[in-house]
Amino acid sequence: MQSRPGITWLTSLSLDAPLVALVWQNAVSTRLDLPLDRHHRILVFLSVWLGYSADRWFDAWRHRKNVSMRHRFYFRFRWPLLVAWLFVLAAAITLALQTLNSQELVSGFCLAFFSIAISLVAQFGKLGRFRPIVKSVLAASLVTASVLLFAFPENANERFSSIALLLATFTLNCSFIHCWDQAIDAIQETGPVDSWSLIGLRIAIGFALIAFLLCHRSPLFFYALASALLLSIIHFSRDRLNPETRRTLADLCLLTPLAALV
Repeated sequence: MQSRPGITWLTSLSLDAPLVALVWQNAVSTRLDLPLDRHHRILVFLSVWLGYSADRWFDAWRHRKNVSMRHRFYFRFRWPLLVAWLFVLAAAITLALQTLNSQELVSGFCLAFFSIAISLVAQFGKLGRFRPIVKSVLAASLVTASVLLFAFPENANERFSSIALLLATFTLNCSFIHCWDQAIDAIQETGPVDSWSLIGLRIAIGFALIAFLLCHRSPLFFYALASALLLSIIHFSRDRLNPETRRTLADLCLLTPLAALV
């Protein structure tokens, strides 16, 4: 697969998922009137990058063959990236200890252990044909927890709708990507890759439809719906898009809350 310049550098540097988390954190904060300080935003961005890049680092190390540009990048620069990862980790811990209160620290460390557990399951769990489904749900759950870490609604209805819409939108994103990348995963992965990617996508679509119906009154509803529609457009155009560009566009589809700024 040939490398493509342009927006794909966001994916190669693992900046797409942290950017998505930051944008949705801001949307939850502003739409539900939950005040956040600058350090809350920085910590969420750094935390998601740490989890996302660590998973990709292990992917590039574990794969039989790295085909995608993002995995080749991590394999080629794995030791400099490891040093950078440790530096970011130290910076995030230092910032957290200096700025967060005791309750926020406990929540942050719980999320960190949750992230480690998810990485262990995703990388070393014997998931077999269920791997695409399980990885999609786990990744979506981690990003959802990160978005709501410092912006957790107190109202029960707002809490339910926020979790449901975020989890449905992020699961849909991950499931689309796994479905599109079946051919790539068949080369890279050590386990079987088959039609379960498509089954996982159908499950994610069904879950998203239920979440949208139940949470249509949420201030976040139209952001989630717009992201789902954009992902669907890419899905129907997938064969006309370069796989690297398609992968990055899938995450950019989740930046719909930026429309409120415009």
